Amino acid sequence: MLDLALKNLWGHKVRSALTILGIIIAITAVVSIGSISSGINDLVQGQLEMASGRILIQEKGAGGMSGPPSGKIAIEDLQDMESISGVEAVAYMLMRQSGNLFIAGVDFDRMELLEMAELDMIRGYWPDTGEFGVTVGYYLYDTANIDVGDTLLIEEEDVEVVGVLEETNGFMDYAIITSLETAQELFDDYEYVTLGYINPETINDIDNIVDEVNDAYPNLEATSAEGAAERAKESINQFRLLTVGIALVAALVAMIGIINTMVMSVFEQRRRIGVMKAIGSSRQQVLVQVLQEGLILGIAGGLIGLLFGFVATSALNASMGMPLAKVTTSLALWSFVFAVGITLLASIYPALQATKVDPIEAIRGT
Repeated sequence: MLDLALKNLWGHKVRSALTILGIIIAITAVVSIGSISSGINDLVQGQLEMASGRILIQEKGAGGMSGPPSGKIAIEDLQDMESISGVEAVAYMLMRQSGNLFIAGVDFDRMELLEMAELDMIRGYWPDTGEFGVTVGYYLYDTANIDVGDTLLIEEEDVEVVGVLEETNGFMDYAIITSLETAQELFDDYEYVTLGYINPETINDIDNIVDEVNDAYPNLEATSAEGAAERAKESINQFRLLTVGIALVAALVAMIGIINTMVMSVFEQRRRIGVMKAIGSSRQQVLVQVLQEGLILGIAGGLIGLLFGFVATSALNASMGMPLAKVTTSLALWSFVFAVGITLLASIYPALQATKVDPIEAIRGT
C-alpha cells in the first residue's frame, strides 16, 4: 500500500511539491523563532547564575537579562550605595560595543563579587590592571579562532589577547574582557559604567537594599536575582507564546494546502478506491491508504523544514554577530512531530470521505 501512495504522489509532482513547500515554510518558521527563545533561555540562566545572591543595578529602561547589557550608571552613584545599610560591597562593569566586538571592562579587584574569580582559563591569564591586554570569551576562541597572542583592533587601538576564558553559557562567552581601567581609556569614559552589582551582608538585607536604591535613584533600577529571574521568565514565556502563535498560523495555512491536496487525490482515485472496496478492501484499509499519503507529505516537509530551520538559525546568528539562537534536540523533535501531526490531522477528513465511496458508483464513474 505504501508503494501505491508514493506512486500517486509522484504522479502529481507539482501539487505534492507545493503541499510540501507549505509544510516546509511552517516548520522553518517554528524552528527559527523557537531557536531564539531557546537561546535566550540559556543565556538568561547563565546570567542569573552570575547574579545569584546579589543585586543587579541597571539604568531604568536599559537592556535586560535577555539581551546584551546597555545603559549608563554614574560611578559616583554606585560608590554612594556602599553607605546604604546592609551593603557589603559594590562592583561594576563597563560594557561597550566596538564594531562587531562586545567589550567588558571589569573591576579585577572585586572579581569575587562578580562571580568571575573562580572561572578557569583554557589558556593564558587575566590581563593586569591598566594593561592593554584582553581575555576573550569561549565563543570567540571556538568560532572566530581568536587565540592568545593575537592582536585585536579596538577603538583604533591595538590590544593583545592574553587569555581565553572557559565556557560560561552566558554573555561572557561572546565578550572581550579587559580591566575596567583599560576599557575606560579605550572608550574615554571615566564617569559611567553599564552594570552595577551589590553584595548584601546577608540575604535578609536584599529587599531593603532594593527598595532604598529604587527610591533614592529614580533613573536606576535595582533588582534581586530572584526578581530578575521572574521578569526574565515572563519575557521568555511571552516570546514562547509568540512562537506558538506563529506556529498555529503557519499550521493553518499548511493544513489548508494539505486538505486541498488530499481531497483532490481522493476525488481522482475514486475509481481505484471503488475497485479496492469491490474486491474486498475494508474501510480501514482505504483509510490507511489515504493517511499514508499524508504521512509521506508530513515526513518530507518536516525533514526539509528542519534543514531549512537550521539554515535560518545560522543566518540569524550571523546577522546578530553571536549564536543567540539555538536549535535544541527537543525543539527539533517537537517541530518534526508537529509537521507530521498537522499533516495527519489535515488528512483525516479526506480519508474519511474516501471510506464512504460507493464502489458501484465509483466504478460506473457516477
